[in-house]
Formats: sequence, C-alpha cells, structure tokens
Amino acid sequence: MDYILVFWLIVAVIAFIIELLSIQFFMFWLGVGAVAALISHLVGVDYNYQLVIFLVIAVIGIALTRSFAKSILKEEPKKSCAPSLVGEEMRVIQTIDNFKGTGQVERKGEVWSAKSAEDTIIEKGSCVRVKYIEGVYLAVKLIKERGEKMKNEKMKKEVKK
Repeated sequence: MDYILVFWLIVAVIAFIIELLSIQFFMFWLGVGAVAALISHLVGVDYNYQLVIFLVIAVIGIALTRSFAKSILKEEPKKSCAPSLVGEEMRVIQTIDNFKGTGQVERKGEVWSAKSAEDTIIEKGSCVRVKYIEGVYLAVKLIKERGEKMKNEKMKKEVKK
C-alpha cells in the first residue's frame, strides 16, 4: 500500500470537509496544496519536495486570498437598541421565573427575553420597568400586577392587546 498517497488524500479530504463547514477560505488552500502534493507524488517527486510543494501552494494561496475573503465575508456588527430600553415600561407576555429560566416582555411589537431584577415571579400580563441589562436579558422590576389599575394609560392599552 502506498502510504504517502493515502496520507495526501486524507489531508486533502479533511481540509475540504473542514472548509465546507467553516467557509473561512483557509482550509481550502491546504486542500489544494495536498492535491498538488498528491499529484507530484504520482509523477514520482521525492517526499521532501512534495512537502515543499504543499507548503508553498498553501501559503501563497492563503496570502493572496485571505484579505480578499475577509472583506467579502465580513459582516457589519449589528447595533442593538437594548441600552435605550433601560427605564422603559414593558408588558410581560410570558411569566418571568428566574429559577425556571423563563420570561419574555414586549414593547411596540418587539419581544425580549427577561429576568426579574428582584428574583420574584412576575405573571404574564403584568407591567414592568427595565432596570438594567444582564447579558441577553432585560432585568425588570414589577410595576403593576395583572389586573391592577395602571397610571400610564399607554401601558393599559398595550396590556389589553
């Protein structure tokens, strides 16, 4: 069995599979280098030169396309309006229970994951105020229980929806 042939074949296949999963345009050139080394092996080139061919093709390919690929694949960071929500009143649409890890609030059609700032259970339909942001959660404090009169007429309408 020709182990060098099998080695280059395995390197190429693994590199291409990883490239398909990651789309970083890095492993592609390692795969191309491995295929070139495999071809050079088939025509009788010494193993040391095969290794040089592999490295040269991989390094040149990565150097020429890495910055180009980064510019194409670069995503602009998404801006969040979450910091502006601190102090805002919201309606609870899923009961907030920190122990169970449940809770959602809604304002103007936008749904946010929420947790209780005071580790209390806040029932669905209640009115809350955002106290701070913790990771991906809005930490909220109960303003009015469901069914109690609300001072803010705007929130009354949102809770009834």
